[in-house]
Amino acid sequence: MDLNKKLAKLREERAATVASREALLAKAEGEERALNEGESGEFEQAETRAADLDKQIRQVETLMVEQRRIADTRMPDTRGKAGAWGENEVRVRYSRRALDLLGGEKNEESAYRMGMWARSMVFGDEKAAAWCNDHGIDVRAAGGQVFSKGGAAVPDEMANFIIDLREQYGLARQLVRVVPMGSDTLNIARRAGGITAYFVGEGINFTESDKSWDGVTLTAKKLGALGKISQELAEDAVIDVAADLASEQAYAFAQKEDDCWLNGDGTSTYGGIWGIRSKIIDGTHTQGAIDAIGGHDTFAEIDADDLGLLRGRLPVFAERGARWLVSKFGKAQVFDALAVASGGNTIMTVGERPRPTYLGDPIEVSQVMPAVATALNGSAMILYGDFSMASTMGARRGFTMQVLRELYAASGQIGVISYERFDIVNHDLGSNTAAGPVVALLGKT
Repeated sequence: MDLNKKLAKLREERAATVASREALLAKAEGEERALNEGESGEFEQAETRAADLDKQIRQVETLMVEQRRIADTRMPDTRGKAGAWGENEVRVRYSRRALDLLGGEKNEESAYRMGMWARSMVFGDEKAAAWCNDHGIDVRAAGGQVFSKGGAAVPDEMANFIIDLREQYGLARQLVRVVPMGSDTLNIARRAGGITAYFVGEGINFTESDKSWDGVTLTAKKLGALGKISQELAEDAVIDVAADLASEQAYAFAQKEDDCWLNGDGTSTYGGIWGIRSKIIDGTHTQGAIDAIGGHDTFAEIDADDLGLLRGRLPVFAERGARWLVSKFGKAQVFDALAVASGGNTIMTVGERPRPTYLGDPIEVSQVMPAVATALNGSAMILYGDFSMASTMGARRGFTMQVLRELYAASGQIGVISYERFDIVNHDLGSNTAAGPVVALLGKT
């Protein structure tokens, strides 16, 4: 079996599959509409096929690695030691912590590929660059002059790792509706009104009414995260470096996304994004902004009656997916205090740590929500509702990195910037006459 030809064929089919998905998005965008039912089906089929091809590609690459391992008698054991997979031997060490962070021994090969890419692109190692070329990892010239001027797409292993961690760390990507963006702008159709039913008398014509639509426009913003690593680590610890750097930058991306989603004020600090907490108190969504009982403007003062007011304002259509959103401090001061005061244990609470809920609805904790003991008069302290109905995030999966060698050379460090593109629109927060799928509890002096 010629694995090189098989791998090339699989990669070619995957590229065609990705191109077909992008073409569907581009067509819909050009016509300023969302994907129709048939196109959505095609998109999902292409997405499933791409995932299957990714799996096959990884299997073939694993077989190629094994073949090289058998053919190369110089190859030492790589597990916790120095070693490499292929003819261009490069000494690389990694710790058990790094391997665990990257998913355990089953992802050992992916971790190694990430480390070799980092050694080539970040540290300019020529042997690592040759190894990457031998193993189908796209690298530019290892010289810093080229890479330091622009960005380079990260390998699939590192991109997927950053994506997984970002979605693990961030609440926005877990709770809101996330749609893929094939370009930097995407228009999504939104139902603005429905058909109305009328009583009809005998011999009288029906009164016409139409379902109406408007649009939500997503414009991808470029977000960058800068990290610095020591040049001394370039010797042999690049897998640990790659894992730690990817983890830190994924956390930075997730935290910023959540901050924009909840606290954005439309300024450049938040990429022009208006967050839920800012938007719901702008005077045009008053039915969704509920004042706590007078004198309740700190978390210690919020009680069950305040939460009852908030819960009672949420429309019925949003109840099924409703959840509470609060900081850890707010949860401890309000929800945990109410749970302690209620007392009692059940078989579900003895000997285990149950998922936190209040009146049957999950409690989500976000540290970008208010977490102070001081007064929060007029500020959204707690949010409640179905966030997938109120907010949409547009996401482009591509990641690029840029290396800054000269800027920090005097301190013996190398700067690495990661970039992503996304946008968040909080489009349904109700009005001055009706509450939307998310409501907020405001502190009241």
